[in-house]
Amino acid sequence: MKNQIDEQDFQKAISEAIIQLIRQPPITLVLQRPFLLILISHLQLALRHPANNGCCSESVRQFIDAMTDEFFTWSPALLELICRGDDPHYDVLNMEIVAQPEGAQRTCRVCGCTDREPCKPACAWIAPDLCSACLPAVSRILRP
Repeated sequence: MKNQIDEQDFQKAISEAIIQLIRQPPITLVLQRPFLLILISHLQLALRHPANNGCCSESVRQFIDAMTDEFFTWSPALLELICRGDDPHYDVLNMEIVAQPEGAQRTCRVCGCTDREPCKPACAWIAPDLCSACLPAVSRILRP
């Protein structure tokens, strides 16, 4: 159940908490590159909401641009994919999601990680039988 709090008190508490965040040391995130691509796509989707504007949205756009420039310029295909993330014309609608049978779990064809025992650091599924940690290995094998 939500705590009942006066809106003015809530806004003041948020402002004070943000000031505390600014004073704290920066954090370091370790991400697999496929997960960064997924994160960028979700941020792009959020930025397309008509009310999502202002300085915060501009900071997110700068983050997307910086991450794209830093990690994806080597691939024209990925650059195009990221550009398409800003264009609703390329949205995938009505995609059929196939549910797995109850109790079934995915297993990576390369490393053998599963839903219950993912890689360390954590991976994500990029195909029904391939985790994000193993994508670079598969890419090297498949490269002409």
